[in-house]
Amino acid sequence: MQITGPRQCGKSTLAREISGDERLEVTFDDPAIQARAHADPYGFLLSLGTQPVLIDEAQRVPDVYLAIKRLVDSDPAKGRFLLTGSSDPLTNLEILDSLAGRIGVIDLRPLSQGEIARRPESFIGEVFGSDSPWTARREEGAASYLPRMRAGGFPEIVEGPAGVRARWFDSFVQTAFARDVREIVGVEDLGRLRRLFDLVSSHSGQLFKAASLARDAELSANTARAWIDALAQTRLVDVVPAWSGGRRGRLVAAPRLYVADSGLLLGALGVDDAGVLRDPMLLGSTIETFVVQEILRQLTSMEPHERARVYHYRDRDQREVDLVLEHPDGRVVGIEIKSATRVNAGDARGIRALRDAAGPRFHRGVVMYAGRLPHPVEPGIDALPISALWPDESRPDA
Repeated sequence: MQITGPRQCGKSTLAREISGDERLEVTFDDPAIQARAHADPYGFLLSLGTQPVLIDEAQRVPDVYLAIKRLVDSDPAKGRFLLTGSSDPLTNLEILDSLAGRIGVIDLRPLSQGEIARRPESFIGEVFGSDSPWTARREEGAASYLPRMRAGGFPEIVEGPAGVRARWFDSFVQTAFARDVREIVGVEDLGRLRRLFDLVSSHSGQLFKAASLARDAELSANTARAWIDALAQTRLVDVVPAWSGGRRGRLVAAPRLYVADSGLLLGALGVDDAGVLRDPMLLGSTIETFVVQEILRQLTSMEPHERARVYHYRDRDQREVDLVLEHPDGRVVGIEIKSATRVNAGDARGIRALRDAAGPRFHRGVVMYAGRLPHPVEPGIDALPISALWPDESRPDA
């Protein structure tokens, strides 16, 4: 089993809780241990004996996965190896080929708002349900969400003071680049990598157009693609593919890019609250990133047979929907995200296009906005407060 997720999201803590005291723990963050494993991965594993093992930061020695396969083939007892890593081993085709059917992956993300409050979340089930259980909320206006967006969801810093948090995010980015991203693509120019990440941060939620992003970052298009792939593998960026629903032609195929955490986004850009509120594009991008990440975090915690797949929708007429959730049973929910405190019929233009494209599979449309009141926009499309994503903290029974 491998627990995968961005650095500092709690992988090692979770692995130790799962393991208790029964596993031998080794970490490839230790240069001496890493060097031994690099030199002879199979011999290194044999030297650990037959007891259960926790290997932290396993991605630092990719050949260890193939050595594990060799051991598992000779002794198929389940559960001996528990691994953590800041990149997904199954993005490596050689490892994927070797470990198919032999490894399970837990995708761990930063904390959601419900997890921070230690309250169960039900938003995904509600949007795929048949009723409309939403009520008025206290939050109103984009500024009311800024404390949550700036805090983000990384456990170590989510409740930290603002000054400490800003330094923490800057250190986080530099360490992730120097250690995790560099191991995947061998990038030496960390300044240009930081420029690329800052560009993605300032345009989080936009279509990935390699040529224009490469031009702005002063890179070749191939280099930009490779570095974006590395940012995605290390869970610093999420790539949301376009929804096709089996249709082609008038649909845009480019994916959207989202920074993995709204606090990371604002920390990387170094902009204060006043600066965010003065810049409508940055404000909209930050709110969209915050909502998308909350939904991705809730989906990750669901059972696979209940977990919807995530897409975006855009057609050649530039009608778009920020998120398309496709349930395993085929039903489709469209979610549009707005930073405004009011919703009008025009805000549902993309959802109507998605409804036409999905046909009978369309279940519901939702426009999430910064107002307080849930209300219908038209039959089958509701406006919901952004805070409907998490339990109402003003209700003790929520």
